[in-house]
Amino acid sequence: MSKTESAILGLCLGLLCPGLVFFASWWASVFVLPESCIPAAALTGLALGILLDAIFLKRWIGQAYRLPAGLLVGVYLFSSLIVFAISMGVPVLNAALGIAAGGYVGRKLRHAGAGTQQLRSAARRVSTFATAVIAAVCALSAAIALASPSTPSDLQRMFQHVLRWQFAVTWSTIAGLILLGGFALVVLEYWLTMAATLAAYRLGKPLPHGP
Repeated sequence: MSKTESAILGLCLGLLCPGLVFFASWWASVFVLPESCIPAAALTGLALGILLDAIFLKRWIGQAYRLPAGLLVGVYLFSSLIVFAISMGVPVLNAALGIAAGGYVGRKLRHAGAGTQQLRSAARRVSTFATAVIAAVCALSAAIALASPSTPSDLQRMFQHVLRWQFAVTWSTIAGLILLGGFALVVLEYWLTMAATLAAYRLGKPLPHGP
């Protein structure tokens, strides 16, 4: 593994651990602690994540491509919830997670010396998984939007103040955005993840052709 790749893995893992523990502590504390204690619990989780980085990050980098599939799936799903919450229910940013997953799988296969057929099969699997997740996220986003009576006015204000678009937003407009935007995002996620997997695999010196 090159120094550049190790540095990228270190940056990703170093940010991921504190972020996951921070949000896990924050959301869990909502159910068990008084509201006044929630910030302290979240900051405690952040500190714990940083401490875990200090102790284990070097080991995690060395074992990055040998992590169990179940752990990776769990991290991906929880990260999807975090990104969805940060982006206030708009699923566009969730597409970046598919790109990251594809890049990871591509490099893992590269280091394992996988052949062309293995690469294509794994690329299809990770792309299908990322697409299924973002489809679920889009469905959740649509349910939230349709359940809120203020969605048309909220969206209209956003268009007016951010995009400078002057037109009335109706429920028909929202339904169209959900259907067309969701479909486009789901299709785009599949191909972005596929492309990231193949591109990550091809980085570096050429490998002998495998089965």
